Amino acid sequence: MNRIFLLTTLQLFIYIEGFPQIDLYAEVNTNYSIMNNAQKVVGIYTFDESYDHKFGFGFNAGISNKLSENIYYNVGIGIDNINYQKRIEIERASNSYPDYPQNPDPFPVTLPDNYDKIGTTAIYNLNLPIYVNYSVRKFSFGLGISPSILIYSKQIRGENGFYDPFKVTEKTNNEGLNDFSFSGFCRVEFQAIKNISALVQYTHGFTHIYNKDEQHAGNDKTKLIQLGLKYYYRKPNSNN
Repeated sequence: MNRIFLLTTLQLFIYIEGFPQIDLYAEVNTNYSIMNNAQKVVGIYTFDESYDHKFGFGFNAGISNKLSENIYYNVGIGIDNINYQKRIEIERASNSYPDYPQNPDPFPVTLPDNYDKIGTTAIYNLNLPIYVNYSVRKFSFGLGISPSILIYSKQIRGENGFYDPFKVTEKTNNEGLNDFSFSGFCRVEFQAIKNISALVQYTHGFTHIYNKDEQHAGNDKTKLIQLGLKYYYRKPNSNN
């Protein structure tokens, strides 16, 4: 496996060195999820879905091909970590059933100490960003797409059996999440110093985060604000 990796890296380096218009890049970023709250009425129930937004991170690397004086075509591969806490409240319409006398001795319910952690979610996606950017002086404006494959997730979920007490469990089997997603993004880069640019990016998902079995309210799509740094490896004969 190590020999294959080294051979592939060497072949890629030789290929890039043979084409003066192609450079390498690497970037790191921090992201902030901004999914929308939602509400949905199903029968006598109202589902209120809300998100507590949290920071995540990402990194990727790829090649940049100069198509013309100011236009570049970029292809990369990387990993994004997205974090948030999803909360769902279920309300039942009070006028859907006849009134009954209140139970003077309600059944006691004991909630675990980590009950407030339910809905905490961490998602790790393998991304393949493809985009075109247009450069003007030290600024660069880009537009692209990014198919993603879910490679790992961690979810804190609440479970309640008919006879079992309510418990909080940690799931790492991607339960309820879509394995494949697709998003588009726009970005602005500013060349701070030689070969290093600061960037800001907005990513908008076109596919739902959860699969159909998990749709309660909005089942929102990925929305991220990203800030990061990008490094170019430019060969001496490159005109970028």
